[in-house]
Amino acid sequence: VDFDIKSAKVVPRGALAMVMHASEMAQGNFWQTKIADQALNALGPRDYCGVVHYGGPGCVWLWNPGLLTVGGNRGLMTARLSRMTPGDMPNFDPGMVLAKNGFARLPDAAVKHMIVISDGDPSPPSAGVVKALIKMKVTVSTVAVGTHGLPGSSLLKKLANDTGGKYYKVTNAKAL
Repeated sequence: VDFDIKSAKVVPRGALAMVMHASEMAQGNFWQTKIADQALNALGPRDYCGVVHYGGPGCVWLWNPGLLTVGGNRGLMTARLSRMTPGDMPNFDPGMVLAKNGFARLPDAAVKHMIVISDGDPSPPSAGVVKALIKMKVTVSTVAVGTHGLPGSSLLKKLANDTGGKYYKVTNAKAL
């Protein structure tokens, strides 16, 4: 009898929440949805994905209940992303808190990552929200699409640096 497992491979489950904020660059919102779609396409069927955007009375999930397993839902997710128009949220806290609470409901997600896609002009996230994300081991990458100069870029760069994420600045739609 042989009890050795010859080729066991455990693939951790990931969770990705994207927080979308309107961009005022020409075709900025279009490019934001394309960026989000590419991030979704990078996920495996067992991973979770959710999109938070500003619409209606405030920040809402693009699909319910928020973070869904990609497998079996990829078509729905892609279709909703293609029809979404990110709203101009006044500050990052409500959207980031919604995503943070979504992550808290996923005890089986080994990797938790947030991508904030924005032009960088909402009020910055509060220190409490950033600390809570760090405590939960959520990294935050930011994609600056059509920022309003140094202030918007600096805010997004700081958020990524503070949480262990990466900062990307889009200056030309053709470079995407």
